[in-house]
This record gives sequence, structure tokens and C-alpha cells, in this order.
Amino acid sequence: MERVVLDREIRNRLNQRAELVDERGRLVGVFVPAVEYYREAIERANWAFDHESLEEARKDVAENGVVTTADMLAAVARARAVYEGRQ
Repeated sequence: MERVVLDREIRNRLNQRAELVDERGRLVGVFVPAVEYYREAIERANWAFDHESLEEARKDVAENGVVTTADMLAAVARARAVYEGRQ
């Protein structure tokens, strides 16, 4: 992600949500202060996952360790081979 450095004047104006527009008034983007952004991200995550599922996942990791992507892909390949009658 590219980093844009704001001068003091612009930074002082960005203390709340704001539409960022070009010189013709066309919308370029939307600014959301970091505190709001992270708060909303946490709210979305809490909405998407119920606490029971999260606790179950934590318990599974504690008991069985972490499964890497490579391990998961290998397991899927083995299951597919069995399903297709190759194993």
C-alpha cells in the first residue's frame, strides 16, 4: 500500500470521516480515521463469528496445533484422490 504524507493543515482537517475529491469535485476516496476504522473492523469480526465458534477454534489449535496452508492443501488432495477412487 502506498503511503501518503499529509501536511499539518490537511491533517488537522481530517479529524472525522471525509470524502476526498479531485480539483473537479470527483470522488477519489473516503477517509476514515484509524480509531473508527479499527473499531468497525472489530465490530464486523464480532458479527461474523460467534464466540462459541471462536472458542472452539482456539481449543482446537491449543490441542492440535496450527495447520499450515500446505498441510491443508495436501489433505484436500488426499481426500480428492480417495473420492475419485485413485487411492
